[in-house]
Amino acid sequence: MSNKEEDLKAEQEFKSKLFKSLKLYASRKKREKRKMPKVDVELLKKLINAFGVSGNEEEVRDLIRKEINPYVDEIYVDRMGNLIASKRGEKPKVMLSAHMDEVGLMVKRIGEKGAIHCTAIGDVDTSTIIGQTVHIRTKKGDIHGVITTKEISAGKLLKAIANIEDIIIDTGLSKKQLEDEVVEIGTYLPLEQFSCCLDKS
Repeated sequence: MSNKEEDLKAEQEFKSKLFKSLKLYASRKKREKRKMPKVDVELLKKLINAFGVSGNEEEVRDLIRKEINPYVDEIYVDRMGNLIASKRGEKPKVMLSAHMDEVGLMVKRIGEKGAIHCTAIGDVDTSTIIGQTVHIRTKKGDIHGVITTKEISAGKLLKAIANIEDIIIDTGLSKKQLEDEVVEIGTYLPLEQFSCCLDKS
């Protein structure tokens, strides 16, 4: 057998193996697609948009409680704020555990011109939150603010990665206006989430 014939045979064997691999992969993906459970997009949006910064989880906890209540025999909140539910059944016993809180910010002080200085709740990566928005829930409604720094607000370029002490929230309101809205030290600042990319497909 000549070298050309050997090369041709090797190429045909390679193509045959590749075709079988692709066929097997497509078959496996098809089976996985059939097994994929249907996602409740509306519920997912509600969970994404619910307030849940650590220490201020009432809204997301109430939502979870409402949704799982029809499927459990007992449900309660302990002294630490954990939501605990149980469903009676046969052994073995199984526990599902998950966190319902999220990272966020908290008001540390408000500058004279209305800039909100904050502290981090949880492991907040300051290099990724600049430009994001927060929503502050008050009795009069939500206030939206942009996460920025003094340098950026002044039109300057950052020379180094900002740390949490450099971060400020710009709401466009003065200190007095914020105080009138009952925004004060200790007010939670959840990062605003967007679910625009979720659809029913």
